[in-house]
Amino acid sequence: MTRKKKHEIDERKAVNLLANALKNRNKYFPPENDQHLGEVFTHINPASATKVSSTIRKLFGKFAPRLQPEIDIILRKGDDIRAIEVKLFHHEKNNRLSRPYYIGIDQALALLMYGFNSVALWHIFDEKIPSNLVTSGVNAQIFIRHKLELPIDFTALLLRKKGNNYSFHPLKPIMTDFVNKIPVGYTELSAIDDPQFTYGSRSQNKIIDLPEVKSIRSAMLQWLNEKR
Repeated sequence: MTRKKKHEIDERKAVNLLANALKNRNKYFPPENDQHLGEVFTHINPASATKVSSTIRKLFGKFAPRLQPEIDIILRKGDDIRAIEVKLFHHEKNNRLSRPYYIGIDQALALLMYGFNSVALWHIFDEKIPSNLVTSGVNAQIFIRHKLELPIDFTALLLRKKGNNYSFHPLKPIMTDFVNKIPVGYTELSAIDDPQFTYGSRSQNKIIDLPEVKSIRSAMLQWLNEKR
């Protein structure tokens, strides 16, 4: 039996490091600035929240959708709440990635039901992954945003290590075929906690005003108040 290769950093640790980077970024901006991301929560489990789970049961009865066990990152600024689903990729034998390019789309879409203002899927690629495989991953960004037009943000990031420090760098596709939006490479941008990097959300939750979604959102906001 082949033993699975153990990587230096796992997904849970990556989420914690990423959350710390976002918190450090906040130090450069006053709270009223649109680049200040607000409170940063990690590993949030709505299934453990009585208020949230009871609200869903009242709305849907025995057909209530199963709650996602854990939300990787939540950004909250007043009543603006954003969810981030994180997936970490490593380089495996036979020149393959450790998981499929489109992993996490289902989870990200499911988060829209909680009433977040926006939901993002962030794919993090270890710097040891060959650039051609990373380019294919960045290609998913084009597919999700421009082809499928899914109501979620998608960002590919490169995870770099220098000494004992880690940094996360968003990747911007380089395209030669602008009509069909086919990338041929990518540009590595400034680290996400660099104040020169502009953070933004393109997609908005299209079902946020549905009555049942508004009810779940209200329960989520109350629960997050209790977690402060």
